[in-house]
Amino acid sequence: MSCSLQQSQMPMKGKKEEDEDGNGNGNDNVSTELSHWLDYEPENKEKKVKFMITANDTVSSSTNNNNAAAAATVAASAASSSSSLSTELELYSDPWKIKKTLKESDLGNLCRLLIPTNSVQEHVFPFMSHDAVQKVESCGSRGGGLRVSVLDNDTDTVHQLVFKRWSDSSKSYVFTLNWIKDFVKRRDLKIKDEIGLFWDCCHSRFVFCVLNRIV
Repeated sequence: MSCSLQQSQMPMKGKKEEDEDGNGNGNDNVSTELSHWLDYEPENKEKKVKFMITANDTVSSSTNNNNAAAAATVAASAASSSSSLSTELELYSDPWKIKKTLKESDLGNLCRLLIPTNSVQEHVFPFMSHDAVQKVESCGSRGGGLRVSVLDNDTDTVHQLVFKRWSDSSKSYVFTLNWIKDFVKRRDLKIKDEIGLFWDCCHSRFVFCVLNRIV
């Protein structure tokens, strides 16, 4: 799943007002409003989320040159803020922290989906309770493991799997129990299909998605 961020800057609007003093002399005031729009368009989605940053600044000047310089300063400041927001949006744009291209061993008689150690330790364990992590780690070949709910984001259905270390000597983790029935067969998964997963700490469950299918 790829995302594209497009940024455009709205034209700057300036309003000049002349305030008369008792001697008939006036000072120029310029009010500058900048609007920055960020478009976030997920691939194959028609939804668009739009963010606006507005910067207001009023500067006093006796010449048009000073007005232009002050407006440029405001523009640079707003552009910097917009750039920071764009970076933050990019970091959080893709929720699928665990991605895997399926292999024959993930779909066959081993009846499990293998997940690399680094993915689990970086994107799952830090957001699980200590007791939950202990259940995942302590089982190995003896069975057991942590029973987890898995939301299929494509079909909006919830399924039950067991999440555990593959064996005492293995550094990998697996999903077992209903993996073949509820996902491989139900979703007609094939070798080289790409799937995505992430741990939803708010609901204490995994979320699953088919990201790309082999043609």
